[in-house]
Amino acid sequence: MSEKRQLTRIGYEKLEREIRKIQEIDLPRIVDHLKEIRDDNVGNEEDPELNETMETKKRLEERLDNLQAILNHAIIIEDTDPHKVNIGDRVTLLDVEEKEELMLDLVHGVEVSSDRRAVTADSPAGKALLGKKKGDIVEVAAPAGVIKYKILSFEPID
Repeated sequence: MSEKRQLTRIGYEKLEREIRKIQEIDLPRIVDHLKEIRDDNVGNEEDPELNETMETKKRLEERLDNLQAILNHAIIIEDTDPHKVNIGDRVTLLDVEEKEELMLDLVHGVEVSSDRRAVTADSPAGKALLGKKKGDIVEVAAPAGVIKYKILSFEPID
């Protein structure tokens, strides 16, 4: 049995949207394209476009299976301690040494994407932040050494 994964409601809904897109748009488009290629190249199974399109279809189906497994074992984070940093919080930190602020979303690994500044709950920073309070100083091991952050604020991600 797969382990349960804690997801934010936003993360869960994003994955649901991706599943719908794959099912309703991406896979039908690939299947139609495969039919066109096969109709145009009857008997030619060595066509590079055919092989590439079949690989694309296979990757989409694998992604779909993976996403469905994630959602089937997901627990949506709802009832959390409002006085402690939880998965699903946006945390504002102050680098104690550099005197620079940064804002991070603390999420499960499947919710990290290139369009958000986030850390996973399993990362060194995520582990250091979980359960801490406003004003706490946390130490995070980084390749350049230990970095100290002060938690300035946190709130649930909208």
